Amino acid sequence: MKRLFKIATPISNLFKNKDIKERIINLSEILELRELEVELGNEFSYIYHSDLNILAKWNDQDIKKLEEIGDHYQIQCVSYHLASRYQNNVIEDNSFVGVGKLFKISEMKMNVKQNLKISMKIFGLDTPILVENINHLLTDAYDDITEAEFIHEIVKDNDIYLLLDISHVKITAYNKKIDFMDYINKLPLDRCKQIHLSSYNIKNGKAIDSHEELTEEDWSTFKNLIKIVNSVEYVTIEYYKDGEKLINQLEKLKGILQKTLISKILRVLDWDTNFFGYKVARIECTDLYKRILNGCIEKAKKDNIRCIYYLSEQKNQEILESVGFKRIEGKVDYAYRTKNIDPPEDVEIEEAKLEDLPEIKKIASRVFRGVTRFYKDPNFDRQKIDTFYQIWIDKLMKDDGSTILIIIDNNRIVAFNGISFNNGVGRIFLIAVDEDFKNKGYGEILIKQAYKFFIKNIKNLESEGINIYKKDEKIYKMRVNVSTQDDNIAAKILYEKMGFVNQDTKYWFHWWNEEDLNRKTYDNAE
Repeated sequence: MKRLFKIATPISNLFKNKDIKERIINLSEILELRELEVELGNEFSYIYHSDLNILAKWNDQDIKKLEEIGDHYQIQCVSYHLASRYQNNVIEDNSFVGVGKLFKISEMKMNVKQNLKISMKIFGLDTPILVENINHLLTDAYDDITEAEFIHEIVKDNDIYLLLDISHVKITAYNKKIDFMDYINKLPLDRCKQIHLSSYNIKNGKAIDSHEELTEEDWSTFKNLIKIVNSVEYVTIEYYKDGEKLINQLEKLKGILQKTLISKILRVLDWDTNFFGYKVARIECTDLYKRILNGCIEKAKKDNIRCIYYLSEQKNQEILESVGFKRIEGKVDYAYRTKNIDPPEDVEIEEAKLEDLPEIKKIASRVFRGVTRFYKDPNFDRQKIDTFYQIWIDKLMKDDGSTILIIIDNNRIVAFNGISFNNGVGRIFLIAVDEDFKNKGYGEILIKQAYKFFIKNIKNLESEGINIYKKDEKIYKMRVNVSTQDDNIAAKILYEKMGFVNQDTKYWFHWWNEEDLNRKTYDNAE
């Protein structure tokens, strides 16, 4: 699910003005530490942008500087520069000029690996590490390291992230006389966790990094980019010349990010929309702010969306209800993991045939009526919901990788289990026992049948030499997932008895466009 964008503003000399500092902080979700011009307390959240060149060898003084930051602050992520091919540099005409040791590409890659170990030791293994693309300022200090392929290799080979400085990309493209879009599209944008924004100047025919106020062209470039780069978490404006101008840019950035985020997280659900005959959407976002929810609702009204689903933790109930969402039901996710793939010997797999579907649908109509979130929400049409599971059963029979297992008692289907097996993982979707045949152990038999079905598929893949396991999960030979309602006590007891472990509990909330509902009610009355 999408995370909220966070405006990460650098701490600078502008913070010396108390009023400006407070207004900047109010417009920022997090602050970016640099080499501290102004020191703030631990009550703020920080990311750290170091001035160290990760391509060079760090000395004891460099490491001590990092340790001081690590000891004093809780850092959310840390970023370094891909600054120069040289160990040391002097600045001439706004550019690095290398001094002393010139590193080969292989040496720079080795330095990166060594420096990453130091960084992880100081800031922790779970603290994301980013590297910032540098601009080519027409000295040999920038050769090779501004190549998109080199940056791509550094990020991907070390499983780290990109801090994308858009101005650096523009400067490099201008100075090297290459196409901006061709260059930026070759960078590892799928690993971009942070974006730096600023404008630049042209001096004596050379583009230089002067951290100017953003132009309309800069804003347009950013708007287009943020729509397609899905991994960004932090956005930073690098501007230090005027507090009021920075605040104006932060306000504009906040508006752009909110509009962009809402367009990404409010997703119209095609299947639900076609099924119900009106637009249904879902909010897909891990973080929650009232302004974002209000923005989603505003867009929903504008786009004639009648219903929005949101699956959230219980702690968010108050804020969701404050904007018109109603809690419908709890959803419990269970997982079964085992090293053992010896199939159960006391059950046989019996798969449904097309001619069995009418009986299966009769069981579904009796068992599921009134117990799912769609029945619990009075705004959904009951007759329409009755057909919901009929369609789902048809889909399970038709789709590749899915099937329906059944139990027959006295020549009659009395229980069924709709399951799938994809990418090495089993999934239980619909499990039901006819009301007249409860308490006969059929639920346990259905799950054992599913285990046997999954094991058969696992062994088939293994016989073909296909490795279906992630490296860190190879110890588990079988993985099965299932979800049920929080108030379905019988199902929860069954799953836990069969070895499933509760992974997560969240709650479905529904929002309805009351104006649309009232209009439809009025139209029907007419």
